[in-house]
Amino acid sequence: MNKNAPRKYITVQQAADEMEVSPPKVRRMIDDGMIEAYRFGPRKLLIPAEELQRFVEGSRMARKIAA
Repeated sequence: MNKNAPRKYITVQQAADEMEVSPPKVRRMIDDGMIEAYRFGPRKLLIPAEELQRFVEGSRMARKIAA
């Protein structure tokens, strides 16, 4: 990734849609430290797109290993 390129962020709802879970589940994963997220203002919680990709790929790999 280009170090000068701006980071792309996604919302909790977008992350939930991508992972096929509920937004509260995504917030719990953030609270538990499983997913990195940043608060922008009092209500806006955003997840770096590359962080979600890392988490999803790691989850898939863990399932393959466990199978």
